Amino acid sequence: MRSQLGKKMSETAARGAAERFLKRAGEEVQILLERGAGQWGFLHLTFQEFFVAAGLHANERFEEVALAHLLEPRWEEVIRLGVGYLALVQARPVAAQRFLEKVLDYEAPEPWRQAVKILGKHIGLAALLAVEAGEALPLRLQRRIADAFVAWICHGGASDARDGWIPMQARMVANVWLRQVALSDFAAPVAERFIHQLGQADPQARLQAARALEVMGTHVPCASIVEAMLLDPERSWTLGKLLSQNTSADELRSLSHHPDGHIRDAVAAATRHRPEPEQQHILANLANDPSEEVRLTIVDLLTGSSWQKEANRLSPFLRDPSSKVRLVVLLSLHQATDEATNPEVLSEVQRLLREDPDPNVRCRAAVHLASQGDFAGFQTAFDAFAQNLGAWDSDLASLMGWKNIAERVAFLDQELTSPNAKRRAVAAFLLGRWQRNLPFEAIPNQTERDAQMAALVGDPDPLVRTFTLRELDIRGEKSFAAATQATREADPQIRRLAYEAVGRRSVPVELLKPGLNDSEGSVRTFCLNVLGWLPPSEQLARLEAAAEDPDERVRSAAPRLLRLAPGDVQERLMRRLAADPSTDVRSAVAYAALNRDVPIFVDVLAPLVNDPSPGVVRAAAHALALGGDEGMRVLVEHADKPDARAALWTWAEARSWSFVSS
Repeated sequence: MRSQLGKKMSETAARGAAERFLKRAGEEVQILLERGAGQWGFLHLTFQEFFVAAGLHANERFEEVALAHLLEPRWEEVIRLGVGYLALVQARPVAAQRFLEKVLDYEAPEPWRQAVKILGKHIGLAALLAVEAGEALPLRLQRRIADAFVAWICHGGASDARDGWIPMQARMVANVWLRQVALSDFAAPVAERFIHQLGQADPQARLQAARALEVMGTHVPCASIVEAMLLDPERSWTLGKLLSQNTSADELRSLSHHPDGHIRDAVAAATRHRPEPEQQHILANLANDPSEEVRLTIVDLLTGSSWQKEANRLSPFLRDPSSKVRLVVLLSLHQATDEATNPEVLSEVQRLLREDPDPNVRCRAAVHLASQGDFAGFQTAFDAFAQNLGAWDSDLASLMGWKNIAERVAFLDQELTSPNAKRRAVAAFLLGRWQRNLPFEAIPNQTERDAQMAALVGDPDPLVRTFTLRELDIRGEKSFAAATQATREADPQIRRLAYEAVGRRSVPVELLKPGLNDSEGSVRTFCLNVLGWLPPSEQLARLEAAAEDPDERVRSAAPRLLRLAPGDVQERLMRRLAADPSTDVRSAVAYAALNRDVPIFVDVLAPLVNDPSPGVVRAAAHALALGGDEGMRVLVEHADKPDARAALWTWAEARSWSFVSS
């Protein structure tokens, strides 16, 4: 400023004028802020962005610079302000129209042209700029941009993040822009086209349109929503929130009598977002619905409801004719704290324990009673688990609560002497779980307890040894010695559990190292965890052996350990494992690259994009997105695959959408 003023006045006067301007801009107007000696900056970035846009227009360079930086996030606000300035301040509608047409038809420079065309983010940006231009755009161009924007959301680049897996960037960008579009007059043509998509044949397009209308908060006729549900009954529940946003209480009550069970299920789900009195009234109509799915939805809603003082809101469903519904209610009771201890509910649970024909329901009833401090319920649940270990052993941990703990531990101690191996096994497991959840110094009679568990490791029945090792607390010396001894057992399952028990304690590598040569593959797999502690030369030999191991579990563990090897060995072994006949091994290679456990070798990952396994394709595609422009070229070549297209969003995000050649 001083140099410019110096052309018209003396140096002293120019300096004084510049200083007065800075003083007023900082203290009175508060646009500028002193950031250091002789350094000033804008108080808010928007001021700077506006002046950049205005300056580009003053120099007649706005269109050139904006198109050069079109997809860079830090230029987005400058471009939006520039379009608004062009259309509203300069009142140049033709120039604004010409610029938006160029944005809509944008082509990035090579080598990124095809990738940008596939993603089409410039189409979403065109919709945002149409909001800024307002009435300056002719109706024809507004409709063209609305058509392209809706197609981008429902069928194009934004739709490739539809499954919720990474990247979410497309949906996040789209949702931000949809909310901004919703605040403008441009919302009308956009919403009209989304509503039209609800009636189209493509189920993914209908889903995307429903999500977009939900984000925009635009009114949608009830008939259009129901039509979309009937087109795809199995997914009608996804429209539940849209139904809630756009229908009156009377319409919802009417739909609760609809002949299609999927519609009634969606109505039940929609009440989640309605006032509680409305919700209660509609759910009362559906409580005896003939559809099991509707009743399950109601149970889910009641469990998470805030109106917990309603008497017996869940207990009627404990008499439901469906054992699945009864089981879900029992599983949900712990979330509904008021009902969990309700005497009428507990009475119903006790009835189920005595009378229910389904053993799973009876077992869950016993577990719930045990969780409420009912010792008889604990004993009954123990009996049920002991009789059905094969079906329920994964649920054992749910039985050992902290109520009546002394009485329970005494009961388990007695069961350890039972002649029935299953009862000893369940008792050993629960005692081990109890001890592992206590600080070692807090375990009563530490020495005796440690000796007790060590003896169980040596029980004559392999079932007892198995269940003991699964939860063995090896902080005591005797139990640790017993677990170490068990690593030499003949039974491979016992050896694996013993190595895992020993591995829960910080032990010398030499103690786990023999497991690398064990005849059982699961033992070798677990013991590969010690590889990082071996000398480098031995690490490489073990990695080579793991990549050629006959057991696919061992080969599946090898990719994440390749980081221990030099680059040339990593690439060679990755190439070998990527061609493995096992889907799990190929998947492990792809995920190791995706998680950056190994470098991104594009030529190794490229064949995996054609893998018959969808999981391998997905992981490989998103790993390739981290491989720079080489990975991008592979993804473009496979753009017929949704996962490859979706992965391009990861690539674009990593580049910050900067496609300007240096």
